[in-house]
Amino acid sequence: MRVALAEDSALFRSALTSLLRQLDFTVTHAAADGPGLLAGIADDPPDIVILDARMPPGGNEEGFRTAEKVHRLYPNVGILVLSQTEFSTFARQLVEQVPEGVGYLVKDRVQNDEFFRDALFRIAKKGVVMDDAIARQIEAVTPDGLSEPEREVLRLAATGLKTGAIARTMFTTNATVERHLTSIFKKLKIPSGEDHNRRVLAILRWLDAQQA
Repeated sequence: MRVALAEDSALFRSALTSLLRQLDFTVTHAAADGPGLLAGIADDPPDIVILDARMPPGGNEEGFRTAEKVHRLYPNVGILVLSQTEFSTFARQLVEQVPEGVGYLVKDRVQNDEFFRDALFRIAKKGVVMDDAIARQIEAVTPDGLSEPEREVLRLAATGLKTGAIARTMFTTNATVERHLTSIFKKLKIPSGEDHNRRVLAILRWLDAQQA
């Protein structure tokens, strides 16, 4: 799999490039900022781009702005945004702009080789990967409006588990998980349609409500 990345820290950029190569990914371009990445992939888009959330010239939102530009120019390229912190508001905006083939992880998660490799492959297959820090927030907040099983389904969905994996974890059936998801979408007023990843939007809307 071919990967390009943008990271303003030369040390982390070098370490990430080395890690990707150790995991048998081909690094096609490594830039220090968003414009450098866009210029570097213009003639030869990779399968996935990895972006630091905070880069020059835009600061805190530069990675997200670059992600939106990549998606607009190259809709088939997967996108992974890495951040030092959770930035759940920006993550919500990212998923609304890029509803599939996208991921958002705290940088510490890169240290887990198996998880990092799996996340990249899931993104390449049009999946959505959210950091488990978001799942922990869901577990910690008061579940106003959601039942305990619904909150557990939402927490597990936040880690990227599909219906079957959630059902196995909860020792229940796929149909039961789907019923809980339908109820969650209704309670959180998540729009239907293929243009939104409803599970991730539910996760982020739930977090927005708790932080309001």
